Amino acid sequence: HIACATASRSEIVLPFYNGGEIIGVLDVDSEHLAYFDEVDARYLEQVLELLNG
Repeated sequence: HIACATASRSEIVLPFYNGGEIIGVLDVDSEHLAYFDEVDARYLEQVLELLNG
């Protein structure tokens, strides 16, 4: 975990694809330790799929 803000204690980063190529990442931080889990990852992946259309 590389904190972008001093209050950040956990982070989840997911790649954003277009045509099989990574064009960016979704980077979400939390001030709570071990805040994210597999369910969070699945929901965020679904958000990225919706954004990709």
